[in-house]
Amino acid sequence: MQVTHPASLAEEGTGERQKPADHDPAVFSYSKENAFLHYLAKGVTDMFAKNAYLFSQGIESLIIPKECVTTVHPELSLDQALRVLTKEKLSSVPVINDAGEVEGVISKTNILDFVQQLNQREGDFSGLKEHAVKEAMNKTCLGILANSIFSFAFEVLLNHSYIPIIDVKGRFLGILTRKVMMEQVIEFFGAESEMGASLSVNKVDEGRKWKVKHKKFFS
Repeated sequence: MQVTHPASLAEEGTGERQKPADHDPAVFSYSKENAFLHYLAKGVTDMFAKNAYLFSQGIESLIIPKECVTTVHPELSLDQALRVLTKEKLSSVPVINDAGEVEGVISKTNILDFVQQLNQREGDFSGLKEHAVKEAMNKTCLGILANSIFSFAFEVLLNHSYIPIIDVKGRFLGILTRKVMMEQVIEFFGAESEMGASLSVNKVDEGRKWKVKHKKFFS
């Protein structure tokens, strides 16, 4: 919306600019408000520009390489998979086949659900030795390409704690975690105020408050 200053309005019937008196309180008040609106508008514009920059970036530098990621084979027994999850204190891990491709993700929840389907007694996991990871894994979580942009990965990770990263041939390269993504958001938007030094905030405190408010995304 274009805002016109009173000083730029033509005097009715003359076509001449009307020069406001410097001591006119109404004019002085309007001038201050107009200037502040422009100031806010610039801050919003800068914020969106910064937002666009972040969300258009690639994710390559944020990927945790496969050498640092715990994985299991689809033929591994569910009993062994549960032991791996428990030992590594993980809720889920990628399932990778002999060709290095992602076949899915196996979690403690997947295994517990499978136990219920087997009609086992509560706390009885003995039957898991006879079943493989491929029978209980989540086959819908197959990963995203390593050349994906931040905005796409961010949207996917809103519903996952991590996502496998693959190349164009479907081979496993590593993972991208929701925690890393959210920390990037904090770094960009929780570090400073866009409204100028007079409205600046403490970087550490703001980041901590933002993280507490959105703690579910860091699980």
